[in-house]
Amino acid sequence: MSNYMAKARTNYFGVKNAEALKTELRRYGIDPQPWSAVQTGADFIFDDETAGKVAFFCDGTWPSLEEDAVADRLEADVDEQVPQDHIDLPALVAAHIEDGQVAIFMDIGSEKMRYLGATAVAVNAADDRRIVDLQDIYGLARELAAPGTVIGAAEN
Repeated sequence: MSNYMAKARTNYFGVKNAEALKTELRRYGIDPQPWSAVQTGADFIFDDETAGKVAFFCDGTWPSLEEDAVADRLEADVDEQVPQDHIDLPALVAAHIEDGQVAIFMDIGSEKMRYLGATAVAVNAADDRRIVDLQDIYGLARELAAPGTVIGAAEN
């Protein structure tokens, strides 16, 4: 059995206060590390050294904000008070984005060559979103195929 391997990153986008965003990430047990920590194998990089903009880089999938995942990262019991102000990482970030800016969260992964997955989420300060998923290609492909044509999945 293979393991799912993923990578994720955002674009560079403006935030109201980078330190306040880092503080909120830490509330959820997410430890934002500087770009220099890439060499030490950091899971979550917070780059705020590019002309007043920030970007995230993640060796793996985006950290979940589900209650159990947050409790695990905080080494707390689920019964203890864990933050639940945001449904997911884009929602948390949306609360910190400068008006007019958009953060784009991209992730891609694979389980060897069995299957590939990728998603991109664009979010603004109002938490309005646009989402593109690699699996959407099957619906688009049906628009190109003759009626009744079976389109095989790119997986096994």
